[in-house]
Amino acid sequence: MNVNLDPTTWLDRPITELLFHYTCESAALEGILYRGEIEFGQLSHSNDPYERLDWDLSPGGWGVSSDNIIKTDFSTSYIKQLSRIFCTTLDTPQQTSHSRGYAIPALWSHYASRDRGVCLVFDKEKFIWGKV
Repeated sequence: MNVNLDPTTWLDRPITELLFHYTCESAALEGILYRGEIEFGQLSHSNDPYERLDWDLSPGGWGVSSDNIIKTDFSTSYIKQLSRIFCTTLDTPQQTSHSRGYAIPALWSHYASRDRGVCLVFDKEKFIWGKV
């Protein structure tokens, strides 16, 4: 894994080229940076308020009446226990310098140890193709 701790190398890059990952200090230092490994977390342990909601697993998809919904309390729980995720965020064109992918207060709170963690910045293309 190529580690560059100088923010000037990516601050002025186009917003479409970067991925941001919020995490606790120990995961960043001991896992990602030291071992060069990214650990996918169990979806059921996600701290994201939307990921914690039950999913509509009905055969017809979104907007189907509740009469046709598959028993989601068990199904959703089972799927989330088996699923692994690695959460990142992107910059968007409407973001200002105060809300760039590395400066979103809600993400610092939810994912970066309640504002005491870190936000790692990845080159999007290298990350997608496993060349990080």
